[in-house]
Amino acid sequence: MIVYVSMILVVCLGYCIQNIRTRGIRTVGKVSKIAVFLTFGYIIFWVGMRNAFVDTAAYIAQFSQASWANFTYMEFTFDSGWGFDTLMILFKELISSNYHVWLMFLAVVSGGCIAFVFWRYSTNYYYTLFLFLAMTNFTWLMNGIRQFLAVTIIFACTPLIEKKKWLPYCLIVLLCTTIHASCIIMIPIYFVVQGKPWSKKTLLIIVGVCLVVVFATQFTNLLDTVLEDTKWATMSEDYINDDGVNPLRVCVYSVLAILAFVGRKQLKEVPSWVNIFTNMSVVTVALYAIGMVTNGIMIGRLPIYIQMYGYVLQPYVIDKCFTVRSKKLLYAASIVCYLFYFYLMTRGLYYSSDFTGRIY
Repeated sequence: MIVYVSMILVVCLGYCIQNIRTRGIRTVGKVSKIAVFLTFGYIIFWVGMRNAFVDTAAYIAQFSQASWANFTYMEFTFDSGWGFDTLMILFKELISSNYHVWLMFLAVVSGGCIAFVFWRYSTNYYYTLFLFLAMTNFTWLMNGIRQFLAVTIIFACTPLIEKKKWLPYCLIVLLCTTIHASCIIMIPIYFVVQGKPWSKKTLLIIVGVCLVVVFATQFTNLLDTVLEDTKWATMSEDYINDDGVNPLRVCVYSVLAILAFVGRKQLKEVPSWVNIFTNMSVVTVALYAIGMVTNGIMIGRLPIYIQMYGYVLQPYVIDKCFTVRSKKLLYAASIVCYLFYFYLMTRGLYYSSDFTGRIY
């Protein structure tokens, strides 16, 4: 856990240095690219240097067995992840056969995509990065890395959503389905999040979530029907004993949606990206609510495609909708609460690399 705590300490250090340089006046806007490189680079370093963490060993074994011969029996189907396998084989045969280099490459690509969006849109980069760490999203850089690679590439295409360039965005999503088929969900979400928040469309989403909650069993059966003849067939049956998404997680992600709703009058005249990110936050809560009453392993993994938008939006909502005194209270209270959440979620997490060994 000490490695993960050090990531938050580096973010705090960066924030303090920025305040010292500006004589205690909090600047609003983009931080320097050097600051982004140093803070996110520190996270990427530890992520890339690991040799074990949950399913990391499986990815290392897969990389060790990769070769040109794999192409002869590779399945080029929608849900086979052949794009990721192809990338892995090409990387090993043409660049490096060292799995450390492979893991570092994935960490740089995924981390770089996230850092780009945080830097481009956040009005308080350090707070946004703090949320990314405190909400334990950084663990996706080490576990479920194939899906997260697709997540981050699509996340980096956020400017296409803002500019309403649906065709190139959808093409990129379709390309990313070769890495992880679940990202196909981002095509309907692209159209759902367009427009003003709290409109009739938003209300329909909320109503839809309520219907899913009421008819959870029927929804699970529907998933089996949709996924029939794929490798995810009977997924809901396989995980019938899964408890679903932790209710605490649903509550935590509901905070931003509630803040945005309370301050909706102050958010009427805002940049288009704010409306998009607000809708993303509402859909995030909706998906987590569905995962809470159905399957946390399956549905609970879908919000990762959109929940990081909330980390960018939250400082904007706080700064835009509340008084100076209220802002200070909200920032202070949220930092304390998120640190407690971080503690609860990271207890027992270990870090392992060839240089540090396994540490807790």
